[in-house]
Formats: sequence, C-alpha cells, structure tokens
Amino acid sequence: VEAVLCAGLAIWFGLSVLKQFRYGPAVKLIKRLDRAYVLPDWRLFSPEPARSDYRILYRDIGVDGTLTAWREISIRNRSALRPLWNPERRIRKGVRVSISALVRHTMAAGRFQTRLLLEIPYILLLNFVEGQPRDFRAIKRQFIIAETDGMGSDGQPRLIFLSAFHVLPEA
Repeated sequence: VEAVLCAGLAIWFGLSVLKQFRYGPAVKLIKRLDRAYVLPDWRLFSPEPARSDYRILYRDIGVDGTLTAWREISIRNRSALRPLWNPERRIRKGVRVSISALVRHTMAAGRFQTRLLLEIPYILLLNFVEGQPRDFRAIKRQFIIAETDGMGSDGQPRLIFLSAFHVLPEA
C-alpha cells in the first residue's frame, strides 16, 4: 500500500511539473486529459513570474447622492472542494484575463482611453461588477482596479484604473 501511494504521488508530481511548461506534445496531452483539474498550473517556470496582484473594488451612489465605502470583490475560491467541484473557475479566469488586458491597454497608452469603454475586457468587467450585491437605493456604480505587491504584502495598493460611474440596471 505504501509503495502504491508513493508511486502515485511521484507520478502526480512529475505530471504537475510537466504541466508548468507551455509547449510540447506531452503538455498538450496532459492538459487535455486533466479534465478534473487535479494538476496545479502555477507557472513556476514562467519567463515573467507574477510579482503583483490585482484587486477589483466598487462603490455605489445612492438616490440621495451618497457614496458607499469601497468594497472588494473576492475572485478566489477558498473551498476545500475546489479540486473536485469548481464551477466558477471559468468566470474567475475570464475576470483575471479581462483585468490583465485592461491594465495592459491602460499602461501602454499611459492613460485611460474612452475607446476602451467599447472593448470586450471592459464590458466583461463592468458586467461582473454590476452583478455584485447592492443596496436597493443604489443607482450608479463605479469600480477600480488596484495593484498590490503580491501575497503577504503590507504595501499600499496602487490605483491602476478608475471607471466612470455607470447607471445600474433595474433590480
């Protein structure tokens, strides 16, 4: 029993290491066969490792014009069942990709461009933010993307992107 367990863990570790690479026939096969997402995808061997995290925060304007406090949207799934049941995985992935695209466009231009309002990443993020819980008196919503220095950092977040206020759809 012990030998079978050790062999299973060694195979899992080896496949996990192989999955970190982007190219090659073995990598494609592993990714295609890993339907349950039991193998982690950390990009440990990435040419550009992640050095910061992005956060999405939003606030509302009420009918009387008062602003709510900024609220952070958690896009992490901390459930113990995540390896087995993770239906929100694709939503979180879409949000992360949209944030990266919006940040990349904003940084490249050095400022926000109004044409980004019609780009798919902006529209996807706006839809995601508008779907968050709200007070019944809220009529408009604004969101920001802030950057922090990564996990465990005590540094202040840096404002990367600030949206305009958008009228909320009728509840």
